[in-house]
Amino acid sequence: IPFDLPGYSPTIFEQAIEMDRERQFDSARMLLDAFDLTYPDNRFSQVTRINLYFSRFNQIDSTIALVDKLVQRYPEDYYMLAFAASAYQNLNRPQQSRECLANCSRLNPYLRPLLGPVVP
Repeated sequence: IPFDLPGYSPTIFEQAIEMDRERQFDSARMLLDAFDLTYPDNRFSQVTRINLYFSRFNQIDSTIALVDKLVQRYPEDYYMLAFAASAYQNLNRPQQSRECLANCSRLNPYLRPLLGPVVP
C-alpha cells in the first residue's frame, strides 16, 4: 500500500489492512465496519473480515456465520465458493467444504480450487 506517496490518501479499506498488519485488530475491525457501511457488497472486505475473525480473534461461530452468509450471497461466484471451501476446511466443516467444491465443479468443471490456509 503506497502510504508514503506524496498526496496519497489511503482508503478506509487500505487503512483496515494496515491496522491488521500492525496487529491492531480492533481498529482493523472498526475500519472494516465503516467501510462496509458504504460498500456492503465488497467481496474483498468480506474475505478480509472472515480472515480477521478466524485468525486474529479466533471467533469460530462468528466466522462460520460469515462464511455461511458469503455462500448464500454469492452462490454462483466460483472464487467466493472456492474461498468458502477453504474457510470451511479450516473451520473443520468438511461437509460444507465439499458442498462448495461441488458447486465450484458445477460452475467450472475444468478448474479445481486449491484448498489451503484461508490466511495467506
